[in-house]
Amino acid sequence: MPLSGKWRACDFTDLKWVPNPGYARPVAHVGTDTAGNVMATVDIATARPNTRYDVRIVQTPRPSSGCAAGAPGVVSGGLQTDAAGGGSTTVVGPVATGATGAWVIVDLPSGSSQTPTEFYTSEFIAAI
Repeated sequence: MPLSGKWRACDFTDLKWVPNPGYARPVAHVGTDTAGNVMATVDIATARPNTRYDVRIVQTPRPSSGCAAGAPGVVSGGLQTDAAGGGSTTVVGPVATGATGAWVIVDLPSGSSQTPTEFYTSEFIAAI
């Protein structure tokens, strides 16, 4: 699935007033495995070189708040870019009870704001 520079609430609502200065090109492959886990493989290009991005799989349905790393129904991990700004990671975790879909957030946390410095979110919710 493509990821775009849109910021979304935890319920997948598009928050149009949040600007994103990022220029990376991430994509995610979301699904489940035979052990009953949700997984996302994220590939990124043209991102900031030698930088660690946070990756979260947000399972739905869920309320509009509460999808930080460690929240119920959220699987998190990291993605480290190389000197050319490319990278890949796979994040795997248990499917939450009652979850029917999942989407992905890739972001670069800000040291001075609750809004990340850079962010990318799925264009749609994948069925799981």
